[in-house]
Amino acid sequence: MATIRLISLGCSKNTVDSEVITGNLQQAGHEILDDHSARNPQVIIVNTCGFIGDAKEESIQYILQSEHLKKKHRIEKVVVMGCLVQRHLEELVAEFPDVDAWFGVHEKDELLKFLSEDFEQTNLHTRLLSTPAHYA
Repeated sequence: MATIRLISLGCSKNTVDSEVITGNLQQAGHEILDDHSARNPQVIIVNTCGFIGDAKEESIQYILQSEHLKKKHRIEKVVVMGCLVQRHLEELVAEFPDVDAWFGVHEKDELLKFLSEDFEQTNLHTRLLSTPAHYA
């Protein structure tokens, strides 16, 4: 199984989507690295934003950084998902040829299958919380 870092940008929906994906990946046996880990993952997933200006720019920067790490053989795969992909897939594919896979906002199962061949279906209640469990 792979070591994976997921970078979540944009709105709170992206945060929840990222928590569902990391929870399911962890349940499938992958190791999820947090942002503070000094270790390089094998796979970086960038969950992009296609609406908030600063988050769109940050998404592009993280994709560029991830491609750079891949070219230097410090990671094996770059996966990009989210609403930026949903809105601008053709342009992104042309601009970032070293990205291994692209997934829109409704393709969580496809992303999980890409990373875990024997993965059957997303369990939307399996989340790896990145925020406190309490709320007001």
